[in-house]
Amino acid sequence: MLALVLRSFPIQYPMTYGLPTSFAPEQILFREISFNNTPGEFHFVYGMHPKPLKIEPANGSTEIEKFIKDAVKADYQPASDDLLEDDQHLNLCVRRDSYIVLKLDKDLNWSFNDLDPAFTLGSAQNQAYYGYLNYVDSAGAAHRPADTKSGSPFPNCRLIYFAARDVEPVSPQEPSYQPMNINVQLNKLGRNPTKPTPITIDPDIRNPGTGSP
Repeated sequence: MLALVLRSFPIQYPMTYGLPTSFAPEQILFREISFNNTPGEFHFVYGMHPKPLKIEPANGSTEIEKFIKDAVKADYQPASDDLLEDDQHLNLCVRRDSYIVLKLDKDLNWSFNDLDPAFTLGSAQNQAYYGYLNYVDSAGAAHRPADTKSGSPFPNCRLIYFAARDVEPVSPQEPSYQPMNINVQLNKLGRNPTKPTPITIDPDIRNPGTGSP
């Protein structure tokens, strides 16, 4: 279940500014996010790249640069019912070191937050395992923020990526969980169309380990 927070300031911890120590990416995880806003109903739906893209750790920086240039332009279809349950919601299942790419539906009038970091953690636990937040412009070029507490370095950003290390599960039968916050803003919505409406979505990162279901 995704929680939707209309600027009630949930607990947010920034990721590290640089790459996590010993980060060796083996895959790229992608999610495209959309929402449906109708009278009396406001909820988020997911969209995604069909499967994680496996990459060689030595070529990680080249692979992510190529991927985001394609992701800016591409339209992905919603995940089909025959995919793993882990892949059918916004919660992220990280089994190995990954670049995580999040894209907002370009047909909707929203963007990542201009004032706050687009992605933060809901717990200080394993804080050093996540970092290197990048904001990607419409041409596919990545930009770093001024610091870990800053928002998007340019307006109307709809795609970000960051690095996530694999965290050991609590046990072979019990995954570890990392709460996360995705900070977006709805533009030209409601009674004050000139002021964006900030929203925080808070799904989880699940670390089941490579040998766990």
